[in-house]
Amino acid sequence: MNKNELKILREIKPSKEEEERVNNFTKKLLELAGKIAKPFYANPMLVGSISKGTWLKGDHDVDLFIVFRKKIERKELEELGLKIGVEICERLNGTYNIKYAEHPYVRCKAKGFNIDIVPCYKIKEGEKIISAVDRSPLHKKFVEENLKDFQKDEVRLLKYFCKQIDVYGADAKNNGFSGYLCELLIINYGTFRNTLSELSKA
Repeated sequence: MNKNELKILREIKPSKEEEERVNNFTKKLLELAGKIAKPFYANPMLVGSISKGTWLKGDHDVDLFIVFRKKIERKELEELGLKIGVEICERLNGTYNIKYAEHPYVRCKAKGFNIDIVPCYKIKEGEKIISAVDRSPLHKKFVEENLKDFQKDEVRLLKYFCKQIDVYGADAKNNGFSGYLCELLIINYGTFRNTLSELSKA
């Protein structure tokens, strides 16, 4: 990593104090979500950049997935997902909206965090998805097993670069690079500079 990259990294990487605050919050969030989801035989799981240690300074978006058994019907998954999500938000004294992707989920604002509470089915590697987000827990597992510690900062540089040139975000509005894609590129090419070099050849 050269001097310019190190300088940028110091500006975009969360401080130890910020990391501690985020980690304390997500730990309490998981404990709360576990208690609320337990009667429905569901398990909460953090996915997204915070759970993988690749988030940028000031980015406090939390992806909390509620993982259900495959035996429940799709309608029940949606209903229970909303029920659990709303209760979590209310217990945090937050405010929420119901959002819609392939199926509805809860977006909660509480304690300075934006929390997407999303239901999904538990599937195994190679298994066919039932809802559109079922692979997200597997994506997290893959990144945790393959992204080296030093590469987390390389991911941060790539995310920041993508944000600066307005190609970050895989939603319909941006149609760009997702955080997960940035992680995969660093896993594949090793560093931020190598990734730019290889992409420039495409």
